[in-house]
Amino acid sequence: MTALTNPKKALDKICDIGNELDISVTKEEVIDYLSTIDDEATKMWLIKARGGL
Repeated sequence: MTALTNPKKALDKICDIGNELDISVTKEEVIDYLSTIDDEATKMWLIKARGGL
């Protein structure tokens, strides 16, 4: 739910999870990766969250 209501916080959380797993990732890298995913659910999330990204 956070991803739809607060996309910036969702990006922060994704980066935090990466750090916890010793996988350094930036918000820009997450956004770039999301743009390569080709499934309908992700596309819908991106459309809804685009303004916050």
